[in-house]
Amino acid sequence: MAQLNDKLGEGKMLLRVLAYGPAKSKKTWWAGKAAEAGFRVTLLDGDNGWQILKNISPEAQSRIQVVDVVDTFKASVFAVALTQFLKDGKLVWNEKLGASSKMQPANATAIIDMENMDVNDVLIIDSWTALVWSLVLRYSKENGIDLTDPEKADREFYSWGNSMVKWMLNQIQSLPCHVIVIAHSTVYEKYEGKGKSMKLVMQRRQPISTSGPNAMQMASKFSDILYFSVKGSAFKIDVDGDNDKDGGSRGLPPKMYDWEALQFKDLCAAYGIPLPSGAVPIQSAKPVDQPKSTGGVIPDTTGKKLGLSFGSKK
Repeated sequence: MAQLNDKLGEGKMLLRVLAYGPAKSKKTWWAGKAAEAGFRVTLLDGDNGWQILKNISPEAQSRIQVVDVVDTFKASVFAVALTQFLKDGKLVWNEKLGASSKMQPANATAIIDMENMDVNDVLIIDSWTALVWSLVLRYSKENGIDLTDPEKADREFYSWGNSMVKWMLNQIQSLPCHVIVIAHSTVYEKYEGKGKSMKLVMQRRQPISTSGPNAMQMASKFSDILYFSVKGSAFKIDVDGDNDKDGGSRGLPPKMYDWEALQFKDLCAAYGIPLPSGAVPIQSAKPVDQPKSTGGVIPDTTGKKLGLSFGSKK
């Protein structure tokens, strides 16, 4: 047991950040700039978006490892890679094959090991949207589902997919480093009634996940939920949440921030998390005042093969 002030003084809090919003709103760039604060950054790139990191200083680029886990035309790569990492605590990966190299580690092009990660590391999962599609692709290949039949695909994937992402989110909590999950936004609408009596009872801005109800539960797994937006040439980060939208932080005031004013180092400053040795000086985030708007076992709920035991339909 430790007193709160002693525990805060240790500066060992691990951030769990959900950065979501529309495409091209500088989410990946923002996450990668953690390297400019001195952190070692590993980007699990399932969206082929690494090119944006060319905007980061050359010195910081040397602290970024990019792991290509983009799905191919026929194969689910992202889901396999992340599942293996979260299950085994280590990813020994051959990017050219899009497959594990743990049986032949000499052929690996990337190795991520939890045992070598700590408070000076940031893992970026980019993006949750790509991961969800990768899970859909893997499930359809295993079980002979035709993805051109959307109703059937959605219906059969729903239960398994929800269980898988819940398991992944729980496993992410145990990682010994900071984590940033990049996601895209959607508006979830819930209706009641049928036919002419059907009416809209809820409308909510939230990240895209396996389902609307599943996405509503994601917020509880993150210390900070940041909504990225762009209007013209102005890029903003909203840290305000309410009944109509996901957002909020345990360390930052609920405000709209300029993108340049709220960087990863500023988030660390808000929590009293020290930057790695030799990092750039901390600068406090400056909010832009705006009016407030109104571990363990992979779950098996279907009886079908899960996790890394991918096989043909039985």
